[in-house]
Amino acid sequence: MRTVHLPRMIVPLMILLIFATVETMADDAPAPPNILWIVSDDQRADTIGALGNEQIQTPSLDRLVRQGIRFNSAYCMGSTSGAVCAPSRYMMMTGRSLHRLPGNVFNIPESEVTLPQRLREAGWNTFFTGKWHNGKAAFQRSFDSGAEIFFGGMGSHTKLMVHDHQPDGKYPDSKRHPLPAFSSTAFA
Repeated sequence: MRTVHLPRMIVPLMILLIFATVETMADDAPAPPNILWIVSDDQRADTIGALGNEQIQTPSLDRLVRQGIRFNSAYCMGSTSGAVCAPSRYMMMTGRSLHRLPGNVFNIPESEVTLPQRLREAGWNTFFTGKWHNGKAAFQRSFDSGAEIFFGGMGSHTKLMVHDHQPDGKYPDSKRHPLPAFSSTAFA
């Protein structure tokens, strides 16, 4: 008959118990939240019904406001160029303030890490649609998918030419296609 020595079994049993507990805790961990970040150019917060406007009906935006986080005190710091959207987007994507932006705000250099890059590194899938005016290389580093991406600045509002995400990072003009609607409808 074999004798079981309890003192010798305590350490292996403790290790087994710790791993079982850690595994159970990992299974119970909540899934990371989905993040939907909507940025609209030249829109004040008081143009959304849920934020106090009684004249404009915005039911879809109202629902997002009720279910998410809103930035009531966000404001445009100004610009270092004629465009306000590119420096604003640069600041949001990198965390830099207006007075710490480089001379060219239309291209986020590789030395700058964007928020979507950090999210990708943490395991999130990043998708983009809409206007990106901060360089195609920065876009490619930041997003792993996307559709109807407008890389330009000012342009036609009746025949907006857009790209879909290209895994190789190349966005030749020959791959652009027009949106099937006015930009005010397409991005509304």
